[in-house]
Amino acid sequence: MTSKATKYICHTVLYIILAVIAVIFVFPILYMFLQGLMTFEEVSYIPKPVIPQHWQFQNFIECFTLAGNYVDDFGNVGAPYMLIYLGNSILVLVLNVLGTLLSSMLVAYGFSKINFKGKGPMFAILLGTMMIPSSITMIPMFRVYTIFGMYDTLLPLWLPVWFGGGAMNVFLLRQFMRGFPTDILESAEIDGAGHLRKLFIFVLPSCIPIIAYIAMNTTMGVWNDFFTPLLYINTQSNWTLALGVANIVKTNDSGLVTKTHLLMAACSVMTLLPLIIFISGQKVFIENITLTGVKE
Repeated sequence: MTSKATKYICHTVLYIILAVIAVIFVFPILYMFLQGLMTFEEVSYIPKPVIPQHWQFQNFIECFTLAGNYVDDFGNVGAPYMLIYLGNSILVLVLNVLGTLLSSMLVAYGFSKINFKGKGPMFAILLGTMMIPSSITMIPMFRVYTIFGMYDTLLPLWLPVWFGGGAMNVFLLRQFMRGFPTDILESAEIDGAGHLRKLFIFVLPSCIPIIAYIAMNTTMGVWNDFFTPLLYINTQSNWTLALGVANIVKTNDSGLVTKTHLLMAACSVMTLLPLIIFISGQKVFIENITLTGVKE
């Protein structure tokens, strides 16, 4: 057997293995989406069919009524809870992305382009915070939010990122900014540019790839976050979509659990955003993993 034939066989076997692994990972998501397109009778069959016999695209509209409607203290019926959950998730997501990008940009620029006393030790301490398990800071942070009256509000879900943006994000941006030519910044300073102008006009345009990576990574992390809302949010109208969908499963008084087809449609809606972001931005992910040497 020639080396060319051996190479061809090895590649074929490798592609088959990768295809099988891909199917194993994709099938649960695809099956959830297909169940969201079934009728109530179809999802009640044992065994359940894989392909819907009657495609019910309206399930993706009806799923927003799955948790019922908001009712105020005066008995007035408001918007469906699922829409409220979705609105809360979008609000928290936008504030997290903006806060993470803005604060991490400022901190990274300070560590990369501004000389000040103690910069090295301070940066080492910042990196050291990545080694602290979140379980250790959980109770102190909970106490702080409770003392300042932030418990059962959306503030704990987005406020912390406005104070630094995360050590890893600062590290990635700092590595990018360190490669920006100092001569250009010195010329800009001679022309009267301050640090903010140098950051936003000259440095940031060269950091677009890593900024896009941080934005997408933050988006998927915040959108899928279940534990943080569970820890800090009690009032139902303040729930995010992840917490709301999870609690639908626990609610059996009005028969919501039996509506599996609508529940799967709601889960599909929740999965759709990170899936689209990852598929459309996987090139950015791969490029930045290569450039920074960071593995996700």
